[in-house]
Parts: sequence; C-alpha cells; structure tokens
Amino acid sequence: MSRKPLFEDLLNLPVEEVQATYEGLLNTIKTHEEERKKLFINKRIHSEAIKFAVNKTPNPPSLEGNDVSDVVRVAVEEKMEFDVLIAQRDDFVQRLVIPKHRVELNLSQFFERLTQDKHYSEAPSLASELEMFSRFFELQAMFDEYKEHATTLAELRTVRTSLLEHVKTINREDRKLAQELANNSENSRKMRREAGRLRSFLESHANIPTQQLPAPTEELSQRLASGQALSMDEFAAMLEHGGLTDIKSTGEESNPPKRKKAKQRKAAPRRGNIGHGSSNRA
Repeated sequence: MSRKPLFEDLLNLPVEEVQATYEGLLNTIKTHEEERKKLFINKRIHSEAIKFAVNKTPNPPSLEGNDVSDVVRVAVEEKMEFDVLIAQRDDFVQRLVIPKHRVELNLSQFFERLTQDKHYSEAPSLASELEMFSRFFELQAMFDEYKEHATTLAELRTVRTSLLEHVKTINREDRKLAQELANNSENSRKMRREAGRLRSFLESHANIPTQQLPAPTEELSQRLASGQALSMDEFAAMLEHGGLTDIKSTGEESNPPKRKKAKQRKAAPRRGNIGHGSSNRA
C-alpha cells in the first residue's frame, strides 16, 4: 500500500488559506501551552500538599498567586492546626506526670478530710491544714489541665479525620490533573506535528515568512532533565528555541581535557666495554 504524499491535501488550496490555517493553529497551540503550564503548576501544588499533609516534607506549598482548589487550602490550614495540637498534646504529656485516676482519687480524699466535721481535739494543726489546702488546690489545677488535655485530644481526632478525608480528595484531583496533562500533551503533540507540516509546505511552495512554533513549556525541560521520553515534535520545538542547549549547560560541567603524557622510550643496554672498542678490534 503506497503512502499518500505529505502535501496532497494542500496542493489545491490557495497559499493564503494555508497561511491562515497555520497562524490559527499557532494560536491554538499557544493556548494549549498556557493551559498546560497552569495544569503543571496546579499538579505540583497538589503533590506538595499531599507530601506536607503526610509529613514527607516540613514546608507547605506556596499558594500565593496560584489558582488552586479550596480543598488544598483547607488541607494546608488543617495540617498546620494539626501540628499545633500535636505540640500541645506532647506538652501535656510531659507536664502531667501523675495519672488522671490518681489525681481524682487524691482530690476526693483531700476534699473529704477538709470538709468533714471533727471534734476540736481531733482537728489538724493550722500548718497541716494549710498544707492540705495547698495540695488540694494543686490537684484541682492538675485536674483542670486533664480536662483541657481531653479537649485537645478530641480536637486532634476531629482535625485528623477531616485532614485524611481532604487528602483523599486531593489525591483524586491529582490523578485527574495527571490525566488532563497527558491529554493536553497528546493534543499539543498532534497540533505541533500538523503545524510543522503546514510550515514546511509554506516554506517550500511560497515565499511567505512563517512564524515559529511557540516555545516549549517548563514541563518539557523538566521531563527531559529527569530522563523521560519526548516526542520528535517536542524535541524539534526545544531545538528551535535552544532548550537542549540550556539543559546541557546547566546539567553538565565543562572540564578541561587532560593532556596525555608522552611515553618515554627505554634505552636498550649496550654490550661490551665502552671506550675499548678500537683496541679490541686491533
């Protein structure tokens, strides 16, 4: 089966119409590139938000000037609140060394001893009574801290449950963004291929200056730097705008070539007595 000529559908069209189609396609490619850039930034923020929520990175993603979903902002705020509650819980654990049930038991015992009616002959001394009151108020303050500790634990459980649900939602959105990026890249690849065909036709069949293809996005440079595969059209776009040269200059350090040392010939040993050759021959 013979292949169709590359420009078969363009030969009978006016050059001006092909030129207009080419320019319109360039505008569409530019729109796709801008959309891909937004998708790429949004997906990166989603990934960083998930890492921050599960303690894989200590720093939250930068949300300033970026159009991200509300669930990402809420999750980042909840993670910060969660960290504050964790710090409060740990502080309570370090300060409250007496178990709660022991505090309750001692508190009830001191209260009973301080409030029960006794004969004046059995009444404790003033110093002993002041000591019991001091101990009672200390236990009462500790009991109030245990109440506050219980409130902190309840808030911690609530925030943790909500944060986990939001992380699941962000994870689903992250997968959708990955699919949208893949679809955008595929559509952009097809349009770039068609734009390259139209440009080749215009350069070979008309003396009309053609516009260059839009510059590749940051995503292509990062994909190439990380070793991922690129299509031929994406390689062509990077070659046209110097993308490959930039990556090579940043990724490789130029080392001056080392000079090779010249090999020295080893002198062969001479046999016979030096200086007595003529006498020996005589």
